[in-house]
Amino acid sequence: MSRRRMVGFLLVALMLLPLTVAGAQGANQQTAQHTLVIAIPGEVPTLDPDFSRYPISNMVLLNIYEQWFQYGSKPVPGESYTRSDISQIKGAAIESWQISPDRLTLTLNVRQGVTFPTTGDEMTADDFLYWLNKGPATKSGILWNENMAGMKSWEKTGKYQFQIHFSKPIPSMFWMLGRDQAWGVVDSKAAMAHATSSDPWGSQWLAKHYAGNGEYKIASWDPGSTMVLEAHTNGYWRQPPYFTKVILRVVPSGSTRALLLQKGDVDIALSLSQQEEDQLRGTKGVRILTVPSRSRNLVFLNCSKPPFNNVTVRQALSYLVPYQQIVNDFYQGRAQPMKSPIPSLSPWSDSSAWTYTYDVAKAKQLLAEAGFPNGLQYTLNVMSGDTTATRLGVLLQQAARPAGVTVNVHQVTSAVLAEQESTGTAEATLRTEWLNYIDDPYYFLGGYYTGSATNRSHYSNPTIDKIHTELATTFDDATRHQLADEFQKILIQDAPQLWLASTPLTYAMRSDIGGFKVLEDSLIWFYPLDRQN
Repeated sequence: MSRRRMVGFLLVALMLLPLTVAGAQGANQQTAQHTLVIAIPGEVPTLDPDFSRYPISNMVLLNIYEQWFQYGSKPVPGESYTRSDISQIKGAAIESWQISPDRLTLTLNVRQGVTFPTTGDEMTADDFLYWLNKGPATKSGILWNENMAGMKSWEKTGKYQFQIHFSKPIPSMFWMLGRDQAWGVVDSKAAMAHATSSDPWGSQWLAKHYAGNGEYKIASWDPGSTMVLEAHTNGYWRQPPYFTKVILRVVPSGSTRALLLQKGDVDIALSLSQQEEDQLRGTKGVRILTVPSRSRNLVFLNCSKPPFNNVTVRQALSYLVPYQQIVNDFYQGRAQPMKSPIPSLSPWSDSSAWTYTYDVAKAKQLLAEAGFPNGLQYTLNVMSGDTTATRLGVLLQQAARPAGVTVNVHQVTSAVLAEQESTGTAEATLRTEWLNYIDDPYYFLGGYYTGSATNRSHYSNPTIDKIHTELATTFDDATRHQLADEFQKILIQDAPQLWLASTPLTYAMRSDIGGFKVLEDSLIWFYPLDRQN
């Protein structure tokens, strides 16, 4: 090549270079525009929907596993967000259904043409039967749902159809449970391919591997660091989401999560303390979304072991909660006092039996009656990264000290916290933003009857069990209210938990994030989100 031609080529290349760079920059900007980055406080403990008791896992599972049903939406006057409407139950993995005249049999039709992205397997009735059978066999979370809904048996009636038979007329709760992330549809072939003699349902494999077919799929996962999700577009029934990629970054420090949000390095920051949220309010480019809710902040006392197997001790601790200080000072008036196990925003709440105030003298009297005249000490577990829980724990620690009660606030990972809570090895656990997303007395009491998987206080009272059984078959509203009032009086007296305050749901995000839909369980659904310029 002559020197003249070479110079010509170089001149053309130099002229095209800005266009190439601009094209690359445009592509990068387009990718960033459709990438959602979320700072989370800790690791994702499990990917198995049936064994998840962790808020972070539940959020991930909601978005990567397809649920049976979905709620409709309703606008909120004067607000930019929508709320789920539990009176509207729509199809998702289940496309349609028929109810028998006696309401004891439900025929469900599986949505056809939907595949699992990791294997290409098509979703069929076999995947639902696997899930239903796994519950009783493993005594896992789905079993609790099956029992709560009165599901007696089930059978396959076609490749894309199956039936569920109920022991009582189908309760409205069944449809609400069907949106639960625990009902995520699993690729049964993939799970059973990894079953072993000691793990015949593949649960151990599912805990660390993805086998779902939700709006998103897992592209990569570095446990304890980063999880990357990509939109599930091939073999899926919904339109592609606005955000084609979601990055979950583990950032243990609440203050660091807040700073990343402020700088615009993340779009959403989870589990910020009220103090951190208040510091962000009014910050350019940041929005703190506050939503009224029935969310509770409470301490689960382990009623199965000393000292909390003694009801008088539990009552004494109930007099060592600085209720007004928590509402007025800690939450700066944004919280509501709890004078019943059911928050006051629920129509089922009854506070007529409430007697507890912050009363050191009364607490010392009860401790002496219980055989602890010199006080006692216990360990209170809080989740690492939950700044609010830690600060509340310290407040309870200070309030209990004058009565001779030593509270050892112990930070543990979400996995350890849930494990010790469920196995009954923890003395006490403090939970923030604890929400019963189905506002129904039967569902609520499911967390208190003997042996329930959600009975985290390991509490037992035969009368409570009897009321729970009655509520399962009682549909008259007035009678249900009477039963609800009765069980609240018993729980207030037995004090299996310390009810600290009811707080609104808050979400910290960049101001350009739109399409937010508030779900009843407070989890964030990525699919409807978008970025508004």
